[in-house]
Amino acid sequence: MVITVGQAIAIGSHRVVFEPDLYAITFIGDLTVEQVPDFAACNKYYAKSQGYVMCVADATKVGTMTPESRRLSAELSRELGCPGATAIYGASLLARTLSVLVTQAIAMIRKVPSVVAFFKTEAEARDWLMAQRPKLIALSHRYR
Repeated sequence: MVITVGQAIAIGSHRVVFEPDLYAITFIGDLTVEQVPDFAACNKYYAKSQGYVMCVADATKVGTMTPESRRLSAELSRELGCPGATAIYGASLLARTLSVLVTQAIAMIRKVPSVVAFFKTEAEARDWLMAQRPKLIALSHRYR
């Protein structure tokens, strides 16, 4: 996958927009095991180009994530050697619970900090991410 800042792509029914130092996902429907490698490629792009990953995710229309998808996501996250922050907004209780499960699995595997937080609105999510940026930049120097 070729990634260009300003580009918007579809990964299945989901939409991803690449911004200068983060990517924005709009989840629509289920996250399948076939889609997980493409999302991992988004993480790798930012990890390689800036040493940290930031993502804002709209989960208002997210479906489910299969156990296979969760396992593969955790496995592929192991390859990231940099800190990250993900801000999720609009998630239902079920979506938040699944996200916490995936995040905990990834945290057990990875040796670098990665935080996830939940918000009601996109503005709150983006504000939190902007506050994380200086911390991620500082941490990224340790892992390069």
